[in-house]
Amino acid sequence: TVTPAAPAGAATPASPPKPFAVQLGSANTVDSLRLTWSFIADQNRESLAGLEPRFTTTTTPTAGPIYDLMAGPFKTAADARKTCKALAQRGVDCRVANFAGDAL
Repeated sequence: TVTPAAPAGAATPASPPKPFAVQLGSANTVDSLRLTWSFIADQNRESLAGLEPRFTTTTTPTAGPIYDLMAGPFKTAADARKTCKALAQRGVDCRVANFAGDAL
């Protein structure tokens, strides 16, 4: 079955914007990420209130799996950057990322 092309000038439905996250660290085990999240969340309750911790996995040929700790979602990258700035002032390494992964 062939789907007809949209007429010229027709708007294509926009996909919803992807949410953003702050990446708060990496570890070799998910249990290590849970400890990291507990510590960071406890020390930074105001900045991280209401955020959901998640983790993503990257497999490297030499080090095996690496797990990254994410917290979000944020509607905009600017919101995530604002939280990263507040965390950085408290000594927490942070970077903006896409909100993805599995629940921690």
